[in-house]
Order: sequence, then C-alpha cells, then structure tokens
Amino acid sequence: MKLSIIYLIFILSFIIINPICAEVSNPNKISLTLIDAISMALKRNTVIKGSGYSVQGAVLIKSAAESEFDLSVTPSIKAGLGSSEGAGAGVGLSKKLLTGTTISVAPGFRKDKAGYNSEISAGITQPILRGLGVFSNSDKIDSSEYSLKTARLAMYQTKTSVAIDTIKTAYNAARYKETITLYKSLISRLEGYIKTGKIKEEVGLATPMDVFRAEISHKEAGSALAEENELYENTINRLKIILALPLETDIYVLTPMDIEPFIITEREAIDIALKNNVIIKQAGLEIDEAKRRSELARHNLLPRLDLVADYTRYGISNSFSLPNEFNQERFGVMLSASTDISRKQENTAYQLSMMRVDSLNIDLAAKKDELTRQVLKQRYALKKAEELMVIKTELIRHAKGKLALAKLKFEHAMADNFDLISSETELNTAEVGLLSSKIDYISAIYDMRAVLGTLIEYE
Repeated sequence: MKLSIIYLIFILSFIIINPICAEVSNPNKISLTLIDAISMALKRNTVIKGSGYSVQGAVLIKSAAESEFDLSVTPSIKAGLGSSEGAGAGVGLSKKLLTGTTISVAPGFRKDKAGYNSEISAGITQPILRGLGVFSNSDKIDSSEYSLKTARLAMYQTKTSVAIDTIKTAYNAARYKETITLYKSLISRLEGYIKTGKIKEEVGLATPMDVFRAEISHKEAGSALAEENELYENTINRLKIILALPLETDIYVLTPMDIEPFIITEREAIDIALKNNVIIKQAGLEIDEAKRRSELARHNLLPRLDLVADYTRYGISNSFSLPNEFNQERFGVMLSASTDISRKQENTAYQLSMMRVDSLNIDLAAKKDELTRQVLKQRYALKKAEELMVIKTELIRHAKGKLALAKLKFEHAMADNFDLISSETELNTAEVGLLSSKIDYISAIYDMRAVLGTLIEYE
C-alpha cells in the first residue's frame, strides 16, 4: 500500500513539474518586463552595435594623435656605390613635448673611404613664435577628443531612439493584443445574438432582419479581428528585430498600464531639456570646437621662428671597432625662420573661423527655440491624451447604460436587436478608444522624457 502511494506521488510530481521544466528550458519562449526589453535592446540591437564601431574608431584616432608625443625610435641603414661608396647604420631617438620642444639623440656607425666613423649626436628644436605652447601642439589631440565626444553623443542619440522604438513597439503589441481580446469578446456576444435571433425567428418572435443584422455585425467584427491579428503579428515581429531575436521566438513583454501624471511645470520642462537634450549638447560641443579652432587660426598668424641647436661627438678608426675615444666634435646653434609676408591664407582662415563661431551661435539659438517647441508639443500631446481618456471613460459609461437598456427592451420584446447590436458595437469602440488613449498618454510620457534627455542615462 505504501509503495503504491509513493509511486502515485512520483507520477503526479512528474506530470506537474515536467511541463514547467519544458517551458523554462524552451529557448524560443521569452517573457520580459518593459525594463528588461529596453535593456536587451540596448545590448543587442544591431543599429547600436554599428554606432559602437564609430566610437571605437574615434578612440583609436585619439590614441594615434596622442602617440605623436611618445618616444620615437627610428632605426636606419644606408649603403651606396660610386663617389658616395660606403655603408652605415644607426638609430634615432626623438621625443616631442606638448610645449613644442623636440629633443633627439642619434647614435650611429658608418664606413666610407676615410675609414670607420662612430658618432653620437643630440639636438633640440624649440619654436619661439608659431608652434610654441601646449594649445597649438595639442591640436590633433583636441580634434580627436571632439570627434570622440561627438561619436558618443551620436551613440547616446541612437540608444535613445532604439529605446523609444522598443517602448512604442511593445505598447503597440499590447494594444493590438488587448484589442484582439475585446473583438473576440464582441464576436462571442454577437454569436449569442445570432443564435437567439434564429430561435426567436422560428417561434415568430423575431424577423430575418434581426438575424441578418447580427450576422453582418459579426462579419464586420471578424474582419476587424483579422486586421488586428495581422497588426499584432507585424508589430511583434518588429519587436523581435529590434531586440535582435530570431523571428520564431515566442516573446511577451509585460507593459505597465499605470497612468502617472506629468507634474513638471512648463518652465521646468524647458530648462531640463535645454540642459540635457543631446542636440543642445552637440551644438555646444560644435561651438567650443569652433572657438578653439578660431583661436588656433589666430595663433597661426604668427611667423615660424625656431631655435635649433645640435651637438655631435664622433671618432674615426681604421678597423671595424669602436674608436678608442670620441675625440672630435661639431656643434651649432641657429635661428630658422620662414613665413609668407602677406599672410593672406592665414588671415582668411582666421576670418572664416570667426564667422563659423557666429554662425553656430545663431544655429544654437534656433535649436533651442525648436526644442522649446517640441517640449510644448509634447505637453499638448499629454494634455490631449489625458482629456481623451476622460471622454472615452464617459463614453464607456454611456455605452454600458445604453446596452443595459437595449437588453432590457429586447428581452421583453419591446424592441428588435438593432439598439442592442448598436450598443454592443459602441461599447467595443469606446473600450478600444480608451485603451488607445491610455497607450497614447504613456507613449507621450516617454516621448517627453526623450525630448528632455532623461529617458536613458548618458554614459
């Protein structure tokens, strides 16, 4: 007896647990919260991955620009015939500082008609006017830093767009799925009216028109249901593409339908947008970069004047070996200058750079005005969706009252089913409208957060 009970418990446990395990282990079935879906999109979306390569490229360009100030090691080898017959080898070590100073050391060895010559030379080049200072020498690094910041802002904008696309697609899928449920419920009720009409027609309590009316409404609801099913499938497949999931994946995203009031004032919303919106940040970066380049163009108006000093110590021997001593030397100090007297190209570049700064400031003012308009537009969209929710809720209340009255009259043979079917259709339309208004309001909230620049965190 005890063995039978244990065996029965084992069988029941297997039957209950096995479907659960199968569902958990099924890789083609995924259930996500909205936050999980957004996180998955930000990690897997192919558009974001493509944008990531731009950031990686900008990082490499910046690293290459910084390498200009690394220690440079340049091996060299020479060989010649004829009047310049000989051979030699050496290595050059040089280091450029951010101030513009270049220091070099070059040990070498060569053989020519005079014998074997070993030497070590050192030199220093110091800009005195043009090219002096960290500002002018860090131009490539600053330009690459600007490109990197621009790439990161573009990446953030792409992530924001993908996040909004994910949210709206998930909510549209929820809209169509709930609408499908509403239409199925309406079709079920209409089927009941058809059966009731046919029964009443047989006993003379209804006319063929009552049946036809119910059947026509039933066909119309079925057609609408087919359209909603198609919309749902297309939307859910689009969501899979956004999340970079196989199309055969069975996915469900839980979308909260809680309505949270937007309590930020108009002025606060505009201030937040002007502070955080990526378009304004990018415009600010462009102005800063234009000012930097304008200042660099002004610096380039200076003529080139460099102080060059070099010193070489060397020795000559008759055999292939290091000389006993480096007993000979040569050195020199000189000023090197070169410039175009008219400086026309440099002056033109400087004037154009100042014009660009002015142009970008005007563009920034226009972008701020456009951003303010977008904030006001989103506030109006929120207000409109909120008002529509109130209207649709009231319509549902009226439609339910009208339906209750129509049922009462129909059940007591005081009227045909025209008012009944009409009320059912109106109620279904009002319920679908309320659902759409709720989702429009929620979408408008997320659109507002995107405009404000607070939808996702900037990294």
